Amino acid sequence: MSEKLELRHLRYFLALSGERHFGRAAEGLGVTQPLLSRQIRNLEEIVGVPLLAQTRPTVELTAAGVLLSEQAQQTLLQTERAIRAARNASGSPQRLVIALEPCSTLHGLSAIVRKFHASLPNVQIDIHELPVVTHVQQLRSGEVDIAFSHRNEAADGIAFNTMATESLMLVLPSGHRLSRHRRVDLAELGAEPFVLWSRSLAPACYDCILQAVRSRGLDEEIRHKASNHQTLLEMVAGGLGWTIAPACARGMRQAGVVFRSLAGIDTAIDIGFAHLASSRDRRVRLLAKLWQEAHSKVH
Repeated sequence: MSEKLELRHLRYFLALSGERHFGRAAEGLGVTQPLLSRQIRNLEEIVGVPLLAQTRPTVELTAAGVLLSEQAQQTLLQTERAIRAARNASGSPQRLVIALEPCSTLHGLSAIVRKFHASLPNVQIDIHELPVVTHVQQLRSGEVDIAFSHRNEAADGIAFNTMATESLMLVLPSGHRLSRHRRVDLAELGAEPFVLWSRSLAPACYDCILQAVRSRGLDEEIRHKASNHQTLLEMVAGGLGWTIAPACARGMRQAGVVFRSLAGIDTAIDIGFAHLASSRDRRVRLLAKLWQEAHSKVH
């Protein structure tokens, strides 16, 4: 039966074993929950033993499932290493794959990449803008070497290094009645519509924002959703509502919006980089070192 096994089965199972939740795993993989369930059932048929002990309220693995999860990660990592080794042997340049969320570009990433390229000019740099929810899975599978983002949810085997901390800010249309104030209490917004991006873009940051909204007694219902930070600011500029964003979003210089400090909320968001805790890759270490040096000079 093992000849029916495909790498996608292992990727799907690894995502599920990491998230311990079908909905979150499916969201991170960019597939539907029914499709993920079918793939996991198919994998159990191929392996010939149960891999899941329970699925509610959270997914728990059998002893066989735990062992398969550990071996699946090693298989995917080794597969990625084999592909890269073959490329290197053919004369293709070594490759460093960087995942980032849009806000990462506002924290000096371009300058850091330039310095990295000056130190290792023969390394091909691939940069992919990906929702933060996918970072952990792609780090585990070896598809990504290092990921820059606001802090993600804690994950086994993933190290997160904080490089900066920034406050949350209220974003209003420039003509809003409260735009004259330097600090605004969210309670003053009353029932005005709240807009935000999808949770998959940055789950931990999303949850932090909703907690801030709840703390001021407001309804956390999101009237409109955006697929990215830039679109969110455009929605606010268009008068569709107000939002909360990390302070770095001011760097997008969106016309028609104003950023104001939040009264009564002292919440900060970490931004940094994530990588496999076991990684000894000199390219990852160099990029991390350059970013640490850049932020130590700024802060």
